[in-house]
This record gives sequence, structure tokens and C-alpha cells, in this order.
Amino acid sequence: MSVPDQELVLWAGCVIRHGLLERAEAVRAGGFSSLSVLTGELVAWEEGGRSLAELRRELRAREAPISAIDPFVTWYPGYDPQAVDGEVALHLRASEDDVLRYCEELGARFITVVGPFVAPPADFERAVASLGRFADRAAKIGVSPHVEMVPTTRIPDLASAMALVRAVGRANLGLLLDTYNLCRAGVAISELDEVPRETVFQLQLADAPAQPIGHTYFDDALHRRQLPGLGELPLREIVERLTAKGPLPPTGPEVFADDLAAMSATSAGRLAGETTRAFLASLGGAAPGS
Repeated sequence: MSVPDQELVLWAGCVIRHGLLERAEAVRAGGFSSLSVLTGELVAWEEGGRSLAELRRELRAREAPISAIDPFVTWYPGYDPQAVDGEVALHLRASEDDVLRYCEELGARFITVVGPFVAPPADFERAVASLGRFADRAAKIGVSPHVEMVPTTRIPDLASAMALVRAVGRANLGLLLDTYNLCRAGVAISELDEVPRETVFQLQLADAPAQPIGHTYFDDALHRRQLPGLGELPLREIVERLTAKGPLPPTGPEVFADDLAAMSATSAGRLAGETTRAFLASLGGAAPGS
């Protein structure tokens, strides 16, 4: 595998406790190409009296473009965003109009579509129709939604995500694969052989201990992840399955971890960039940016 020109994305989880402009400095420190932004952060930015145009100028000045707006949940039929509480609630309430406006004003290329954690199961055909309408609206502004499977949500595994993408059948709709979520969902690595390479729009890298730590999904997922190559998950096998089909899509670490969050934004960005490059180089190619 050769990855010298790999586009590296700094996903928000790595620098979750830092402000957006500090996070942009982490992009530069880690040698990343772009970053992701959480929907709840944009709500807070605007509620603080600052415009998205200002944010885009600030990020451009720091050479930190936005790759993805993450996540979008309210597409799901029957989902009530006001019924959600807890530490992630703010990020699960953005409307369809909100996320499309965010992408258009900030120049983001992707929107991460996830299923809700709390919602009655929707009829599959209604879900397909809803997601199809959203994909069509996104296409009009040049944006590609990608579906992320997350354990304990209404899209809990790879088969569910693929079924949606196939049924919707839009060229601008694909998958966002997260190695942590794949492993915690118990997805067999061989299932990746059934996923067309062109369907995978982005890849998130996160390692972890073999067994979850804590009593809930959130205990582990939002606090105990590890940078790629430092844990016990089969990341190497996952990435090698994907690269057997062609070059990796935009790729980067998505690591919610208390030890990483305790660092400064630039230190966390630098460590995440160095560790991700070392992991990718260990697969047989030159490290990106080397």
C-alpha cells in the first residue's frame, strides 16, 4: 500500500474539549488536511453572536478547511430530538435545514448521517424515502452525506448501513466507516469484502482495548478509545481489506479519550498526526506527508 498523498482528517473527538479555533491550530500541528465540526458546536457558535462567515474566514486563515459536519440525526422518521438528553444531546438536534446551511456556508463536503439512540423503529421504506430526499437536497449544493453505523443506534451494524445506502441508491450517498464502531458492533472483517470501495467516502481510525470498559456504550466510546495501533482491535486487518480494493478515502483518527482530551489542542493534534502516520506507514507504505 502506498499512502504518501493520503488526505488526513482530524476528527473532532481527538480535540473535543477545545474550541473550534484551537482545533484549527491542531490541524496545522498534526499536519492534517482538514477537520470535522460537530453540529452542536455550530449551534453554540451562532448563539454566541458569531457568524458562520466569520468562522469560515478564521479557519481559512489557519489553513484548516472543514471536511464534514457531524452528526445529522433528525432525518430519521419519528425521531424526537427533544427526547434526548445527556452529554451528546446538543449534537443530535440539528435540523435538515441547519446541516445543509452549515455545509453551504462553511464549505464542508460531507455530512455524517447516523441513526438515533432513542426512537421507535421506523418503517424501512419510510427511512429510505426520507434519506433519499435529504441526499437529493444535499446533491444540489455539492454535498455528500455518508451513513455511519453506531452500536445501540437504529443503524447498529454494517449490514443495516449498507442496506440503507443500497436502497436509497443515490450517487452522493455512501458510508463513513469507523474502526472502533465496526469492532464494537461485532462486524466480521470479511463483511468488508461486500462493500464496494466507491461506497466508502471516509474512514475513521480508532483503537481500543479488546473488551469495552464501563457499563454503557458511552462510557467506553467517549472516554476510552486509543490512537490507531496502540490498542488491541484488528485495525490492520480492516485497513488492509479496504486498501486491497484501492486507495483509502479521506482518513483520520476519531479518538474520544480522557488522556488525549487532557492535552493542549496542539499537543493532541501533533500526537494524533504522528501516531496515525506511523500506523499507516506500518502497513507498508510511506507515511503521509513524510
